Amino acid sequence: MPKNKNLESGRRSSQQSTFNRFAERIKDAAFLLGRVRNISDVILHLNADRYVRWSLRNGASFCVQAGSSDMLAVREVILRNVYPLLRSHYGLVVDIGAHIGTFAARICTKADRVVAFEPTVRNFSMLDSYLRTPLNNVERHKLAVTGDGRNVRINIHPNNTGQHSIFQHSVPALRVEEVASISSANLLTFLKADEIDLLKIDVEGSEHEICSAAPNLLLKTREIIIEANATDVDHTPGFIAALLQTAGFKLSLVMGNHQQSVFHGIR
Repeated sequence: MPKNKNLESGRRSSQQSTFNRFAERIKDAAFLLGRVRNISDVILHLNADRYVRWSLRNGASFCVQAGSSDMLAVREVILRNVYPLLRSHYGLVVDIGAHIGTFAARICTKADRVVAFEPTVRNFSMLDSYLRTPLNNVERHKLAVTGDGRNVRINIHPNNTGQHSIFQHSVPALRVEEVASISSANLLTFLKADEIDLLKIDVEGSEHEICSAAPNLLLKTREIIIEANATDVDHTPGFIAALLQTAGFKLSLVMGNHQQSVFHGIR
């Protein structure tokens, strides 16, 4: 290809990339206006060294540590709708990997009962201390969910509060926390429930054992939103997709690739 054509192709690619970034910002702004009440306060203090309360238009609120990776969760859950909520009302919602409470805050006014599981010290403290909901219907549990209910050691990611995992990171962990867990097979008994209306799972690789160990839990779940990660050659997003389809879910891919995907399933 002639040199001038290479330059032209590069220029078009750069323009497309700029346009895509601009489109994402417009999309973020639209969701921000539609879902957040205290926009001016949020924008004013985003880069300050403080905790910033996000007040949603549904009456719920949570806190973000300004300048931290908490904003990645806000961007995914509040601004970009990575976890789609297609119904106007839910019964029991279970949030496994609740982080600082962004998803719980979004869904609380659409649900009768929300049960949030978050095992790590700092994230649970944020969830438990700062999450406010108008119906006061979010139960919080400082527990992991595993396949067998064992105590687990969680590697605390040094830079991303949403990527703490039982698996080792590509960078050295900040520290390791040993936490208690409940087995996924016993989850319904723990909840004193017969079924789950919506199950959201975002657990940085542990989703494979959670789903594999509890086929009955999947059968008793009406709708699921799950982040699926590749942890080895056998446990991939495709592995999770196959499990869910076997359990009778009609799946759609919200986003992702062969390394990490978000699936939405409904029966």
